[in-house]
Amino acid sequence: MDVLLRIFDHDKNGLISEAEWMQTMAGFAAQSQPYLAALRPGATRNARPSHLAWETRRGIPETPSLLHCQGKLYLMRDGGVLTCFEAATGKEFFRERIGAPGQYIASPVAAGDQLVVASVPGIVTVLAIADELRILARNEFREAIFATPAVAGNRLYLRTAAHLYAVGD
Repeated sequence: MDVLLRIFDHDKNGLISEAEWMQTMAGFAAQSQPYLAALRPGATRNARPSHLAWETRRGIPETPSLLHCQGKLYLMRDGGVLTCFEAATGKEFFRERIGAPGQYIASPVAAGDQLVVASVPGIVTVLAIADELRILARNEFREAIFATPAVAGNRLYLRTAAHLYAVGD
């Protein structure tokens, strides 16, 4: 508790006021900017000076994991913004809205030569794995989706709030 008082209690009166809490949290938010770095293997200590391949602070997802597929790195952000980088160099191919707004908790998955993303409002978008944004299909399940879709064989398994779907052969 002493540590919290030292951090939050700006007027040193032994209490943390709402204003002190908000001021401190705003400072944390300003310092905690998302950051993505690609490092070459082989570093033994501080890799940044000698092994940094590329870095970015833009397009970083709030929750979903990144997807590496066919030499590309896909990042899915809330609001339906998909970013695609060349994994080796960090060259940005595109950063665009996919037409399915909302929060994204599920991670994108690759199924063959397609990318599948699912939003919390229940919209599943299928895109081509390519250097430009190409939307192939969009399906509305009208149920929340929090779980990352799974691919097994020729099927895509999709878990909504109330159902489990198997799509494919």
